[in-house]
Amino acid sequence: MRCLTALALAILLSACATDSYPLLGTGASQANPVAVGSSVPAVVLYLQPRPDDRLELVSAEAIGSLDGADVRFFFSPSVTDGLGNHVIGERLEPLVGVVVPAAPAASDGPDRTVGIVAEVTPRRAGSFSITGVRLRLRINGGREEVRTGITTRLYVCAATPAPTDCGVPESP
Repeated sequence: MRCLTALALAILLSACATDSYPLLGTGASQANPVAVGSSVPAVVLYLQPRPDDRLELVSAEAIGSLDGADVRFFFSPSVTDGLGNHVIGERLEPLVGVVVPAAPAASDGPDRTVGIVAEVTPRRAGSFSITGVRLRLRINGGREEVRTGITTRLYVCAATPAPTDCGVPESP
């Protein structure tokens, strides 16, 4: 019986460890040419809290080839544009300590989705990429948890002057 309990607990813990909630999955890649010293912002991660869940963002860390570039992260709530569309990436707020309030249980879809924006600033000529984001957060005031994922892989090529094109980004 003790072995069955240990096995059940191991299965439960492994399922929890691979849970990516509230991160939305990989969907695209984006390539941006930029001049050395200039910044490129892009939404790299979308989050969609479940109804009645409250998220507190603790920190974010870029994963990828970034030696020679600085990366800053911002929180971006969903805003409604003049046509009534939900847009993410237009409004940027400091990420650390942001609380994404719980949406009502009846809420569904884009009004619950928020984003994490990475701003990449190359300090030298070269190619840089964010292929993942390590996000630290608390769900409903619980313990700090770590989720790793990416929605949009971000590729940046930098030179002086700015290149006209980065070419087609390779899949990691």
